[in-house]
Amino acid sequence: MPTKRRRIDRRRKAQVTREAVALFVQCEALYPIRNAHFMRECGSDGRCGECQAYLDAKLKLNDLLGIEPWMRDIEEVDTAEPPGDLDPLRAKAWRRTWQLRCALEAEVERAR
Repeated sequence: MPTKRRRIDRRRKAQVTREAVALFVQCEALYPIRNAHFMRECGSDGRCGECQAYLDAKLKLNDLLGIEPWMRDIEEVDTAEPPGDLDPLRAKAWRRTWQLRCALEAEVERAR
């Protein structure tokens, strides 16, 4: 007997919320510090407080925006077009992350 089942799109929709904007601002402020510390050890467990704060904020922001672990971080995506060495799937993810970054930057500007 046939059913009238419908497929449900269960993927999370990325939303630019106040929390996401606040985390984006925090990540942007801590990103240069994290880059400076990247090649050296910070503290006894390998991470100083600032690096740990950046990683915590980045993970939470990625979760809110639906950025997968294999995608580039939102701080690393700085142009609309991806580098030429990316495969099509990662290039599509780059463009999606760029759109999210632009939306976050617009919200930051609107809040000022």
